[in-house]
Amino acid sequence: MRATPDPAARHPARPPLALLLVLAVPAGLAVAGCGDAAPDVTPVTVTVTAAPSPASPASSVGSTGSAAAAAPSASAAPSAEASPEPSVDLAALPRLERGYDVALVEGTSSAGGGTVLSIDRLTVAGLDDAVLASEGTDVYVDEGDRFSNQTVRFYEVGVSPEARFFLTTCERDGSGQPAISSSPVDLAQFLAAPGLDGTAVTLVYEDGLVVRGETNPRC
Repeated sequence: MRATPDPAARHPARPPLALLLVLAVPAGLAVAGCGDAAPDVTPVTVTVTAAPSPASPASSVGSTGSAAAAAPSASAAPSAEASPEPSVDLAALPRLERGYDVALVEGTSSAGGGTVLSIDRLTVAGLDDAVLASEGTDVYVDEGDRFSNQTVRFYEVGVSPEARFFLTTCERDGSGQPAISSSPVDLAQFLAAPGLDGTAVTLVYEDGLVVRGETNPRC
């Protein structure tokens, strides 16, 4: 009885087709597709340069402070200088050797670039002139008999550039009671006030010059 030959011995096992293809391809080549050889590829070096982002206006000048990057600033227009006030030669102003007065303002003139008042001094009822000159008197309502002009005599006195003036007036309310109001004014307004002529003015002096003037209200 003959032995049946082994089929594996008659037909030895073959390596897989894919392995044969790999072994058949020369080194340095790659398989591009089914059975097609890929062309030679030359390596290419690609250099990527990042573009700088646009600088914002605030960051256009760095810590080094580039003048070219900074926008030129507009130069400020020169401010107009105020005209200086005319100076007053205080030494040229006439002075009175007292501290206070009550008088009528009869006129004005100028000296040394300043204003000079021409006054007619009044007498205050019940008050000696020496006391008036040194201590003054309060401003209050005159009902018509507080001041008198016993001697008409004019005195010249200069006005200090820092002098302050007040227009004090009086009106009676519905019940007949006097109501006083006072407003600060400059010298020009004071001299141009209606009714100043014939109105008693209380004057305060400092170093012989007028530093305060106020009308005495009459009701």
